[in-house]
Amino acid sequence: MGPLRVEVIGSCPLTPTRLAELMAGVRSVTELDAIAAILPGCWHMVASLAGVVRVQGSLSGLRRVFHTRVGGVLVAGDRADVLARVAGAGIDAQALAVRVACGRQVPPPLCERSFWRDVHAVAPDRYLRIDPEGEARELRWWRPPEPALPLGAGADRVREAPRVALAARGSVLGRVSADLSGGLDSTSLCFPGRPGGLARFADLPVGRGR
Repeated sequence: MGPLRVEVIGSCPLTPTRLAELMAGVRSVTELDAIAAILPGCWHMVASLAGVVRVQGSLSGLRRVFHTRVGGVLVAGDRADVLARVAGAGIDAQALAVRVACGRQVPPPLCERSFWRDVHAVAPDRYLRIDPEGEARELRWWRPPEPALPLGAGADRVREAPRVALAARGSVLGRVSADLSGGLDSTSLCFPGRPGGLARFADLPVGRGR
């Protein structure tokens, strides 16, 4: 049925050689769970092995996956509106009403619904598995880790994540822009993006009291 084929689309600071090393020994698309959990950046992953296709987006939900059927053939993509146009799908009045009533504060899982009938959204912690016969299932690939790390070790990992993400984007795009909402979350994440910010960010103290 052919060898493993994997495409990572988006921002991921891995060379093709390193990606091939990580994929060595993979015998099923299910085994990609562990690799997806450690890949840095923001990306879509499409993999094919033994006639089985796996399509998934980012855990953050920024890169989504949607699927529908067109003429009986399963089609997946990252734009629900494009799939709806191709499939001739109409607006889902219930999903639209929920969004109008709740605004931007739609609770999960309602916030993950597509606005179009018969266009299905894959939850960020799941991937779309397409079998050789064309049947599709949404399978969970990520679960919250157990709180096993001490505060200091956990803080180190949180501090390292934006450094890796910004370094990856800067090396590809040259410049990185960000939208400041005024909250502490966006301000903290934008700080490492300033000139010299990555170095200063690494020197920030780690809180021990909470």
